Formats: sequence, C-alpha cells, structure tokens
Amino acid sequence: MLSMNVSGIQSIENEMKLEFYKKGISHSFDPEHYHVKAIYGENGSGKTAILLAVDLMRNIVLDDQYLSQKDHQVLLNEMVNKKAKRFQFECSFIEILEGVHNIYHYGMTLAQNDAHLYVIENEYCKVKAFHSKRSQNLFHVRAHHLEHLDLTGETYKGLIDFTDNLLDLHSMIPKSISYFHNRSFTMKSLTGEYKEIQRYLSSVISISFFFMHIHVFLNLQQADSQYPFLDRSVLHELLEVSEGSKTLDVLHHTFDYRLEHDRFLIPKDLFHAFEEYVYRMKTFLAMIKNDLESIEIIKYERKDHYECELVFHYPDYDINYQYESAGIKRLVALFQAFDDCDQGHIVLIDDMDLHLSSIILDRIIEYFIRYGRGQLIFTLHASSAMNVLRHTKKSIDFLTEEGIVSWTAKGNASVENSYRHGMIDGLPFHIEPEDFLGLFGED
Repeated sequence: MLSMNVSGIQSIENEMKLEFYKKGISHSFDPEHYHVKAIYGENGSGKTAILLAVDLMRNIVLDDQYLSQKDHQVLLNEMVNKKAKRFQFECSFIEILEGVHNIYHYGMTLAQNDAHLYVIENEYCKVKAFHSKRSQNLFHVRAHHLEHLDLTGETYKGLIDFTDNLLDLHSMIPKSISYFHNRSFTMKSLTGEYKEIQRYLSSVISISFFFMHIHVFLNLQQADSQYPFLDRSVLHELLEVSEGSKTLDVLHHTFDYRLEHDRFLIPKDLFHAFEEYVYRMKTFLAMIKNDLESIEIIKYERKDHYECELVFHYPDYDINYQYESAGIKRLVALFQAFDDCDQGHIVLIDDMDLHLSSIILDRIIEYFIRYGRGQLIFTLHASSAMNVLRHTKKSIDFLTEEGIVSWTAKGNASVENSYRHGMIDGLPFHIEPEDFLGLFGED
C-alpha cells in the first residue's frame, strides 16, 4: 500500500492521509526500507479509527452482502462520524507482476439515504501502468449508477444491466466477479471484446487480491479469513479466462483456516501445515511465557475439514485454549498477525505494545525492519520503539489536532525526547508531574 486517505469515521471528521512510500515511484521500486509504519497519538485521536476504516473497506469489498445486513448497518450508524455524516476512504497500491508495475487508485464514499441506511454514494478505480503518463478509469459509480465503465459492446450492456439498482449496497468489485463468473463459458466467443474483458477482469481481480492480502487485528480479535463469495475455484476460473499471471498463493495460508468459538476449522488437506503452524506458535509463545511446554491439537473429523481444539500444557496444569487468559489469546492473535506479515501480506495491528514487554516489542519491530516480507502498520503508545524506528523511512506518524505529522529528523533532537517533552506540533504531551496535584483523592 502506497497511501491511504480516511475521513468521517469515529473521531476522525476531516481527511487524514498516511503515506507509506516516497512520492516518486521508479521502475526500481523497492519497499525494503518502507514496509513498517508506527502510528502514535493521544487517546481518542483516531488511531483505532484508521484501522477500523481499512477493516470496513475490506469487509465491503470482499463480502458482497455486508451492507445488506441489519447488524452491519447498526454498526455503521455508530462508526460514522456524527459531524461528517459520511465515510470516505481512498488508497493507492502498487502491483508488480513479472516486472510490470501497475498503480491502482481506489476509493469509496458511504452516506445515509432517506431510509437511514448507509449506501455507496461513490466508488471508483483508476489504473496506471508505470510506463504510461495517463491513468485509465476502470469504473466510476456515482449515485448508485455506473457513470463510467471501461468496457464496450455486449459486455458493457450486460454488466450495466446486471448491476442495475444494486450498486447502492454492493461494491462494483464483487458484482463484477459474480457477473464474469456466471458468464465465463461464453466470454471467449466475444472475440472483439475479449482483450478488453481480460484487461478489466485482471484489474478487478487485482483489487480483490489487494484486500485479501490485508489483515486487521483489533483488540483480541483475530482477523476474519473467509468470505462467502470468494471461492478459490471461482478465482482460478476467472484467472484462466483473463489469462492473468497472478498467483493464488495468497489464498493458501491464513485464508484457508479460521477460528470459530475458540476452535480452528482446518481443511483436511492443510492439517499438516496447521500442525507446523501450531509448533511455530508454541515456540513464539514460549519466548514470552517460558513455562509453556507444548500445545496439543485435538481434532474432530467433519465432512470436509477438521475442527481442532488447542490444549496448552504447563508443568503443573493443562488448559484448553477456550479458557486461556486474555493475555495469551492476545499473543495467539499477535502470532497470526506476524505470521501473515511474514508471508508478504499487509497487516494492521491496534495497540501492538499491549501484552508485549518493551524488549520483545523492540526486537519484533527490528525483525520486520530487517527481514520482513510484508507491510506492518500498527498503533502503539510505547515511546521506546521510536529508537528502533527512527532510521527507517516514513516509519513514524503522529496523529495530532492538526492532522498527521510524519517524523523527520531535526538537528540533534531525538524523536523519543521530542515526543516525551511535548515538542511534536499538535500533541498535548507537555505534562509535568505537578499537573496531577489535587486530581486524585480528596486533597
């Protein structure tokens, strides 16, 4: 992900923009020094809201029925900023396939209709090849209607008809996939339109892959990993139709198992991979809780998968994962997050310093700076991590009263001292111990 703009969610009324890479994108694009981002800010500044915005967009794009469900509408009514009254999200990301760079710009706006339902007011996608000076408009939905579509002829008319009166509660991405999946057997007969279908479908799949690569971890929750319409066989078929060179490796890791009621649901052909995953998780947990001896997997056979319980073995007792402490469950979720990131995914973690000592936290951040293959974005309060991050480009952002301030070195001033002594513009952290006198107790 290259950049992200968010507004109208929780405490964020006006636009917040995060930059993850330098302004210019060259042919030798190298994210090595840009793939870690820490977000600091006072309580209530909007750190969690940024992650919620990404999670919301992922849900809408990957779950075709998300906005149609009553409980999600209730949630949106609480999430959308009361002053802004509309939620806006924009992001840009780069895709590199066989040396070809494509830059995508994707955005969506949600607002309430007359029935007080949150609907899609605006959705668009533009694609720009690295060697091209112009962006290509893939589609633009405005006021629930397709205002622009990068297709012609029978396919253009068919997709217009297919999405008619549906684009208020459904993203164009899953609707496009549904349309072409239902008609893939006839597409090769459309010889005059086949090339543009390939181009359009390849771009739509790229956007789906981008959001499938994203995992958001909030509180103790593990990231959702499955959505009903995203069947692997469907994407395989569509990739074959579009003659795309994209890989489906993104689906072979966390996307293939999930946690329900403290039990893991594991496809039978992935059970051995899950055993290896649990072994690595035990090794990670033992670094922090060194009396953990082993983790046992108890599996129950179902029709096409195993339902697995985890039992944690300690010297004096055993305990089922269901009854483990909140701290251990948080560490299990953190391991999944770190494992996803090391598989090359984009991972966002809220309060990453919760339940981690400053020493472990600093070492994990340092690991991803040196060896990480994915993109790690996290919120935290621990200032000690700044000393690890300060030499990494675009790695420290502060959410302030004036918006986002990215740290840039100023003379000999260290970022941690500047933060602790209230020298970051817009952060009210110039507080002395005497400021608390008279606040606690009767005297």
